[in-house]
Amino acid sequence: MIKNNTIAAELARADEGYLTALANKGLYKRALKDAEGGTPIFFEYDDRIEMSIGQESCVIKAPLDSSECTCPARGVCRHILAAALLLKMQIDPNTVPAADEAPMEQKEQPRNEPAGEQPQPDKPISKKELAKVRETASICLSQMAGLLKQGLVRASDSADDGFEIAAVRCHAAKMANAERAVRELGSRLNDFTRRRAAFDERVFMHRLCEAAAQLSSLCEGEPSPSQLGSFKKTYEDYKGTLDILPIGTRSITEGDYKGAVYYFLNLDESKEQRFLSYADLRPDFYDSVGGFKRGSPEIWGAGVHLKRLMKSRMSLVNAKLSGGSLSSSSKTVIAAQSKANLNCSEFRKLIYNDLREIAIDLSKRKTHDETSQLFLFHPESLLCWEFDDNTQSFEAQLRDEGGNIARLLAKYTANTRELIEQLEAHARHMTDHPDGHFVWLVSAYFEDGELILFPIEMYDFIIPLEQRDFTLPPEYEGIDRQAIYADRLGELFDEVEAKLCDAVRSGIGASLTDTDKLLQLTRDYGLASLYTFLEGFFRAVESHRHSMQDKSLEALRSMSRVYAYISLARERLALILALYNMRG
Repeated sequence: MIKNNTIAAELARADEGYLTALANKGLYKRALKDAEGGTPIFFEYDDRIEMSIGQESCVIKAPLDSSECTCPARGVCRHILAAALLLKMQIDPNTVPAADEAPMEQKEQPRNEPAGEQPQPDKPISKKELAKVRETASICLSQMAGLLKQGLVRASDSADDGFEIAAVRCHAAKMANAERAVRELGSRLNDFTRRRAAFDERVFMHRLCEAAAQLSSLCEGEPSPSQLGSFKKTYEDYKGTLDILPIGTRSITEGDYKGAVYYFLNLDESKEQRFLSYADLRPDFYDSVGGFKRGSPEIWGAGVHLKRLMKSRMSLVNAKLSGGSLSSSSKTVIAAQSKANLNCSEFRKLIYNDLREIAIDLSKRKTHDETSQLFLFHPESLLCWEFDDNTQSFEAQLRDEGGNIARLLAKYTANTRELIEQLEAHARHMTDHPDGHFVWLVSAYFEDGELILFPIEMYDFIIPLEQRDFTLPPEYEGIDRQAIYADRLGELFDEVEAKLCDAVRSGIGASLTDTDKLLQLTRDYGLASLYTFLEGFFRAVESHRHSMQDKSLEALRSMSRVYAYISLARERLALILALYNMRG
């Protein structure tokens, strides 16, 4: 075990985000492979630890960025990262000072970050920092414009390396949001060059346009720190005692992480954020090295794993929240604990029985994290269910008391087998007991004109309540005519997006066909702003093709404006189409 508490504490907080920040994602992944299955042999001194990684010798110090290696790489190399990963397994948890937060991150699902931090107000960016931000944003835009100029079909096998370098530049300039966007582009580009089935041309075009719009905004005006984003999630102190009721658990795998997400209900009915979650996730890497697991499974001073607490109503003191995400801060403690009872009024009042109300409320939500998309839904009946071998997904149709229908959908992967088996058991139970009172905890979202429900938990013991008083707002009563127009607009947007995908695939040096026809169609629909943006894009493409000047950057920015318009329009039309399509 490591005896130097200073270095041990430094290693204890060196999670994936910390190590990636010292180098980059690529080096971190290579370090994982270098460390896999390794047994650390090290020599400890007063101010350092020395050990060998392959043919190289590493000197590990605190802080880690002051460590040294005999390889020719400048800065923190993969050997130093691998050494840190191996040495983490030699930490005695009893001698390391406890961190305020468990080292977790957020990707598509909420994760708890190392913190104990208070939200910081925006501070003006200095002129030097602003110049660096603009320079970095300009370099990243040029990188993306270069890809648009040549097209995906001409992209080299190492094209994703350029985006990784651009992401590192963003990190150095403290542009957290931009770094995530650019790094995702590089990852998706890697899927394309490696001919992986996971690559989706349309999604890649979406992310390219979103990143271009974000970086363009940083080049103009004076961005605030909140626009640049944060590398770590910040938590706010919850005022008073936080009373929570456990309502569900699901196992998940997100990228290199796996674990479970625990869901709770905030029993304070005056709060807008009623659903909360805590994610206990860890890197897959640790499962292959002697069962080592990062962080402590015990939180809030309970002395037991959170799984043991999921049948208890709890009162938390000094709780910390980031949106709907609960912190594992060591300052948070359970002040009171009693047996959980989901048959309470606070739970039953949140149960919806009209799918239209779910759709309308979902469209009003300001954020799109998972906790803001959670609903409790009582269906009138289960119409049908099956596991589709073609799509490898579990699908069911739930009908509400007004005859409206929505799909319950969960896609099968190697990591969701247990969930699919549970869903099939729930479906059989509902089929065998058609008169039962069932309630589902679901995550709702719009997709291709439908309201889709992702299942998390099902309850068959909730006492029925009186009917919720919901009346469809007058603006949605004439839904037929609105839906027909929305559907036709959707077809137009599909054609425009297909044209943007053509440009990304073949490059703007290739000719785009039928542009006049598409412009005329846009004009016929009375979409003046879209016509202006689309005409600007086509003009930039033609100018690039017929002149010696490089117009790829202008084309990229014009394309991002077209996509931004379509994206916003689709968001506004999603509710109309969902209300129309859910009618039985």
